[in-house]
Amino acid sequence: MELRPYQTASIDALRDNFRTGMTRQVLCASTGAGKSVMAVELIRACAEKKTRVMFVCDRRVLVEQFSRHLWANEIHHGIIMRGHPNRRYEPVQVCSVQTLERCESWINPDLMIVDEIHAVMRDSLIGFMRHNPHTKIIGLTATPYHAKLKEHFQGIVNVVTMKELVDTGFLVPFRVFAATEPNMEGVKVVAGEWQREETEKRGLQIIGDVIADYQKIVNSVFSGNPQKTIVFSSGVGHGAELVKRFASIGLNFVQISYLDNEEYKADVLKEFSKKHSSVDGVISTDILTRGFDQPDVAHVVVAKPLRKSFSQHVQMIGRGARPYAGKEFCVIQDNSGNWLRFADSFDELYHDGVKTLDSDADKRTRKEKTEKEKKEARCPQCMQVWTGKVQVCPTCGFVREKKNKKEEVAGVLTELEFGNKTKKEQTQHKEWWYKQLLQYSRGKGYQDGWAYYAFNDKFGHFPHGYKKDTAPVGLECYNWITARNIRNSKRRKLA
Repeated sequence: MELRPYQTASIDALRDNFRTGMTRQVLCASTGAGKSVMAVELIRACAEKKTRVMFVCDRRVLVEQFSRHLWANEIHHGIIMRGHPNRRYEPVQVCSVQTLERCESWINPDLMIVDEIHAVMRDSLIGFMRHNPHTKIIGLTATPYHAKLKEHFQGIVNVVTMKELVDTGFLVPFRVFAATEPNMEGVKVVAGEWQREETEKRGLQIIGDVIADYQKIVNSVFSGNPQKTIVFSSGVGHGAELVKRFASIGLNFVQISYLDNEEYKADVLKEFSKKHSSVDGVISTDILTRGFDQPDVAHVVVAKPLRKSFSQHVQMIGRGARPYAGKEFCVIQDNSGNWLRFADSFDELYHDGVKTLDSDADKRTRKEKTEKEKKEARCPQCMQVWTGKVQVCPTCGFVREKKNKKEEVAGVLTELEFGNKTKKEQTQHKEWWYKQLLQYSRGKGYQDGWAYYAFNDKFGHFPHGYKKDTAPVGLECYNWITARNIRNSKRRKLA
């Protein structure tokens, strides 16, 4: 199994921290970054040394899913779960957190890897950690915002950002449409979030708009051809009504919820995973936010308003970020207001990642955007989200009028980028890249012309007038060079 550079760097960082005496770490990586791949590599190394290791998931279906990953890599293991043979003699075991609750008295691994650690920080796991202080623990998550993580874990490893993954082609970019959203004014708050029943009622009021917005986006972005879609609803009743409305336009959307048995949910997702599936879209409230890996999903509809839970927001939109053959981007259709509500937090996560475990991203109540701010944040013609610095809509070509001027602004259609930089900042950023490319080129014994043409591949123009100083090659630059080399190698083979 060949690891990506950042995956190797992440594993090395975890091992280095263990050598310093650290016993509990959080491995943070975006959805699609390959946390399961890194876990398999760690487990493979443990299995070779006969080190006892336990992998813990939060649902039965995820236990069986990870087991398939292990068998695919020829790693023998046992599954501690009803319906599976007893193989407790194996040094590698996979179980659910529910099993851990019942069996913690005899489970005593040297290393425990816990999937989606932000979702399973319950008393049983905390109790296990207290009674087994010498067991090394790695928690996997894309959103390490649970308050108890800081209390029970000593450090975080976050080697690669979402932006770096997009830049290197390991994730696809988002195209965001801020569509019709429910009015949440006056909704009761329970435990920091809007009350589910009332949220569902508000969501039902815009059912027709969700479908109309969906059709509008399909026509303008996908030339009238619906793509595989997942929908996050506000509740089961809301989801059932959405199923009916999608059926009215000739599309087969299926809802899965906590009311369904595991076999039914597994069957739905198995059919949905087929290339030519009879299921056009799947609807759920929470089930699809964790452990759902369907790379050909290109349209995500978020119709579940969130008040504080940034973690859920990131998990939901991340379901469409995985690359797939022919997939250039993922459309986020936001019928919840979440995108604008969490815009600043997401921009920070996208560019910088998470460096500490004391983030308050899930604790802050975001200030609601004013109607003026909402209006300015979206194209009035197609709903595409744009920034105040973008004058031409990247989707439909609508031209924004300059303030106090009734004149059209000429421009070239460009894809929205999060956190647009000033011209000066952009120039400095490009110069920094050129310095790194020169450093790499000279380190390999190449001519400076290699960096010159590599820069053109990256930015679409040559670095005329840039100084030929060098700078240490960072991970983002290294990953991009690696991806470029792989791409060029494939092209040469095809030639």
